[in-house]
Amino acid sequence: PVETDTAPRYTHLNTVSAAIEEKALGFVYCESTYNCMHENYTFVLTCTLQRTDGTTGWQTYKTTTETFLEIGTRGITETWFAPAGYAYRTFTTIVIKNSRTGKVVETATCDSPVIYK
Repeated sequence: PVETDTAPRYTHLNTVSAAIEEKALGFVYCESTYNCMHENYTFVLTCTLQRTDGTTGWQTYKTTTETFLEIGTRGITETWFAPAGYAYRTFTTIVIKNSRTGKVVETATCDSPVIYK
């Protein structure tokens, strides 16, 4: 099963979520999604696989960013190799900009539950 976490509602967003699932051969599946029904915005979504060895804080291991112009539910899914010996989580960041002015109107983050390898 995919472990997932959903952040609370925001001003422009309905939901923001982050999910992670361990796959075979040392890979992990990561998913970052958001839902927004407001038009005339640009949505910059980042899906980050973070890891820690328990002695340091969370470090970025892999990351992907995509820009969306459409309303509704949008997301990024990635499958990355994740070496053993770390704790991993997916960290989602969404930045919403006014499409006409480029001004940031909202930023939200969300992290998934942690898996240990």
